[in-house]
Amino acid sequence: MEQTIQTRTAPVWDPASELFKFWVLGIDDTFWQSRDGLHWTPGPKSNMRTDHVVYDPLDPDPALRFKAALLNEGFAVSADGTQWTRLDLPKIASSDEGNLSYDPHHGLYIH
Repeated sequence: MEQTIQTRTAPVWDPASELFKFWVLGIDDTFWQSRDGLHWTPGPKSNMRTDHVVYDPLDPDPALRFKAALLNEGFAVSADGTQWTRLDLPKIASSDEGNLSYDPHHGLYIH
């Protein structure tokens, strides 16, 4: 089966691990990490599929700094970007594609 790598969010810098982190879809390894942003290796396996991830460095709770939109399922948070906890929040319906962005200057999430 042919695989095609796709992304819905930009890589993020995680200062706690000193790694760039990147979530993709369309291939077997969906979480990637890099020390320099140029050379990437598969990261640890996640406990949940996450395609739309952002990092909020300003969240006062380190356990909530990674945020994921789960298309048609709701949202999840993580301390490290691999081990996720679903939130008890309403889902945002999608019948096609989704994206997730975060503007830390305005505290604005765009989904």
